[in-house]
Amino acid sequence: MNSEFDNKTREYAIGRPSYPTDILSVMKELDINNQSTIADIGAGTGILTHMLGSLECDILAIEPNEHMLEECKVYCKDVTNIKMIKAPAEETLILCQ
Repeated sequence: MNSEFDNKTREYAIGRPSYPTDILSVMKELDINNQSTIADIGAGTGILTHMLGSLECDILAIEPNEHMLEECKVYCKDVTNIKMIKAPAEETLILCQ
């Protein structure tokens, strides 16, 4: 899938601000635990994905852009509970219950 991020991934990764760490507190308040699975749809370069990895639950990093997903893999290489999926969200077949 071609997008405006092709050939600009590195610049995006450098310039994109992080998310507030309070997001992790909110997730814990929602009873996210090691039995949970979170789908980061549109994971991009992995900024939020990496943060979510500290919650010790299963993380699905879903990103349709190959360049962005490769950057996500590099950024999140030290986090073992992340599964990378190259696909648009509607093609992931994630079932919500």
